[in-house]
Amino acid sequence: PPLLYPTYAQSKARTAVGLGISSREVSSKYISTNSSAKIEQMRNMSELGDLAHFPGGVVVKNEEGEIIAGIGTNKCYKECERVLLLFVLTLIVVNQK
Repeated sequence: PPLLYPTYAQSKARTAVGLGISSREVSSKYISTNSSAKIEQMRNMSELGDLAHFPGGVVVKNEEGEIIAGIGTNKCYKECERVLLLFVLTLIVVNQK
């Protein structure tokens, strides 16, 4: 529902920053496995930290590999995530000059 889109986007960004990987990777690592222990672990992490286990959250790191931002998108598919990340990275590089 559109009312929840901002909440979903924030959860996706929080996941990317908190775990240091995209929410798509979180889904692959925890949800797409056949391991009930990993699925339960993700469920617990989601409840405690309001994390998202579905695509749309990307992590932004600087040249040193430090996390500088998390971006959460909504109704954005794989290619959209990449384009958005490239756009934000371009803005960061331009602003550092």
